[in-house]
Amino acid sequence: MRGSIFGVLALVAVCALPVAGQSFGSSTVPATSAAGCKDAPNQLTPNHVVPVRPKPQPYTAEFKSTTVKTLADGSTITSESTEVIAVDSQGRRMSATTNLSSSRGQTPTTSFNIYDPVAHSSTYWNSNGHEVSVTNQSMTDSSRNACPGIAPKAAQVQQPVVHSQTLTEELGMETIQGMEARGRRTTTTTPAGAIGNSAPLVRVDEIWTWSGPDRFHLIVREIHDDPQFGKTTKELVKFTQDEPEPSIFQPPPDYEISTEGPREVHCPQPVAPPQ
Repeated sequence: MRGSIFGVLALVAVCALPVAGQSFGSSTVPATSAAGCKDAPNQLTPNHVVPVRPKPQPYTAEFKSTTVKTLADGSTITSESTEVIAVDSQGRRMSATTNLSSSRGQTPTTSFNIYDPVAHSSTYWNSNGHEVSVTNQSMTDSSRNACPGIAPKAAQVQQPVVHSQTLTEELGMETIQGMEARGRRTTTTTPAGAIGNSAPLVRVDEIWTWSGPDRFHLIVREIHDDPQFGKTTKELVKFTQDEPEPSIFQPPPDYEISTEGPREVHCPQPVAPPQ
């Protein structure tokens, strides 16, 4: 009897051990089971896919945007801006946007946004100020359900959906800054009366995407023509795949740093039921 018990315990121990040769660094793990463990719980199925986060590819891209809005009298308002986006091999992302349409005699303002997935923080400052705002983000999303026994709020009532007509067409290939990009145009027509419009509204969106090695994709041109907001064209003007300088992810040394942490969750005290 004692020998039978030891035999069962040994079999359970073998089934609990990880399968030899499994590599969780690859995207596909073969399901090879130990002898006698075919029906063991939590068994990996054949060709079980283990998600692997792709390594960020460093690059620096510079874009120029132009927006032209036509007024009721036929005159136009034109605004221009530039944006520089840099990503390093750690996944840090820097975005610097400069408004070139500032008032006469004023220096254009550049706004900087840094996202650091390693430090779990977001940093913001602009060229005309002297303060840096750093927000530390929580590593988990448990704060939404941190209060036990508290049911989440009911979802807000959605507004009626406007049944617009959408047409998508492929535009083929075009060379933009020496990069072969594939274009797609989407035309959305909002019928008259749907949002108080007396005539149908036609919005046209074009997206041109360059596909690099290792499934790296970059939008190199965007065109959004909306009768309500005007026509905006954003196009790539410079691109490199070198590692960005680490200094661009740091705020100016003479700026004052203001740091905020994740918001604390204050759970309401449970109310005792009436006796």
